[in-house]
Amino acid sequence: PTSSNDAGRSYSASMDASQFGALGRFQDGDDMDEAFGHPIIRRALRVLRHSPAHHVHALELMASSRRTEVTRRFLLALTSGYGGMAPLEMRAHDPVGYVGDMLAFAFRAFRVEGELVK
Repeated sequence: PTSSNDAGRSYSASMDASQFGALGRFQDGDDMDEAFGHPIIRRALRVLRHSPAHHVHALELMASSRRTEVTRRFLLALTSGYGGMAPLEMRAHDPVGYVGDMLAFAFRAFRVEGELVK
């Protein structure tokens, strides 16, 4: 029993390491955008439709990943700037400009997400 538990832990640790390595390749969200739009990923999702439980699970994982990435980008844009833009907080003294910049960011994010859904 002990050796099988050790083997299970070893396998689990190796899977965790490989998943972490795969996620590490997507340091920039733009790479992740490209990955989700890749024809192989789209084909894999079409194939998964034949297994509804797996398809739903894959979509939930992708949605969670996207939600995390968009939130990270927004916080980055708010505090440090993103995509060559100055931080949004620099316009906090001008409520109309501040909200306008936030809405512009949200509009761009929605557009990107909408393109990924297509």
